[in-house]
Amino acid sequence: MALTKFHTTGLPHFQFTAFSSLLIIYSMFVAVIVLILGDEILLLIFGKKYSAAINLFKTSMLSLFLLGLGAIRTMYLISKKKTFLLFKIQIIIVSIITPLLTIFIPKYGLKGAVYVMIIGQFISSILINLVWKETR
Repeated sequence: MALTKFHTTGLPHFQFTAFSSLLIIYSMFVAVIVLILGDEILLLIFGKKYSAAINLFKTSMLSLFLLGLGAIRTMYLISKKKTFLLFKIQIIIVSIITPLLTIFIPKYGLKGAVYVMIIGQFISSILINLVWKETR
């Protein structure tokens, strides 16, 4: 379904719930596959050139499940025509993540960037939803 159609008509509640459940299951499935086969996937795509990145790749997959939750919230807010609220949430997240990046990257390098990505996804997908009344 095109996003424009979703934005103007929305989905009935049962379809939205079914789609949301499917998105969560899919993101969990992909995350588990990558955690199990991450070594082979990176070696197949890039060869041994990036073998040092395998652990970071697997760690970054922890945020994939949270990414699905954020996509569900985004679709919900768009369907309710609350795009300005979505904009405010994104500004808050960027204003939290940017200082964290300036602290974590010099101290931990690439691992710090991955950690901030996971922290940012947690804030965006779970914490904001708990704190902000319209997203609960």
